[in-house]
Amino acid sequence: MAPSVRAYHPILGAKLIFLSLFRKAEMKQNSNHIIIISIIWFVLFMVVAQLFTPAEYSLINNTVSELAAQGYENKWIMQIGLIGFGVIFTLGSLLKFYEKRKILWPDIFLMLYAVSILLAGVFSTKPFDGSDVFSRIEDAWHSRFASIAGFSFTLGIVGYIFQTSGKDRFYNFAFLLLVSGISLAFGLSENGIIGEGKGLIQRTLYLVGFVWLIGINKLSIKKNVS
Repeated sequence: MAPSVRAYHPILGAKLIFLSLFRKAEMKQNSNHIIIISIIWFVLFMVVAQLFTPAEYSLINNTVSELAAQGYENKWIMQIGLIGFGVIFTLGSLLKFYEKRKILWPDIFLMLYAVSILLAGVFSTKPFDGSDVFSRIEDAWHSRFASIAGFSFTLGIVGYIFQTSGKDRFYNFAFLLLVSGISLAFGLSENGIIGEGKGLIQRTLYLVGFVWLIGINKLSIKKNVS
């Protein structure tokens, strides 16, 4: 049986951590810090949401989106994670445009990715318990925004490949292959061709994507796109 949400205070702790990190980044006007904060926010709420899942939810076979599924009483936890990620990442992207005094086209796709994740959090996927009582329209919108997020993220990586050279281009190209391969595996699992591991594959996809996002802020690509 899942523990009661009232017995814990994860949101208060997350809020305090977020405000502390955000103020530090804001004072430095550092867009990279804010983008990293958005990733921490997402991962934190994903972990917390997992703590309150019922027995029928499987970390291996159920997706992150299903942590915010329709009809699930604790869906609000992951919804805060998805929506908060989108808002914070978008703010970081806008600050990046301000810092550089111009808009970088690969970052437009990454900002669209963040906005799509936000909207995928607003519109919930169908229940993971097999219930037929849910809004098919809402589920369809969730799927659309999730697909746009994936497509936009891939275009963001492609954009950075064209904006970089040498080892930085190799870094981006390597992650493009990783993301494409894992996305293919996830698609196969959704269609039932791969019978097990859909949730694990999606979490691996998120992990690889977040590693890339953190990495591009530390590489020397700044001199190539500034």
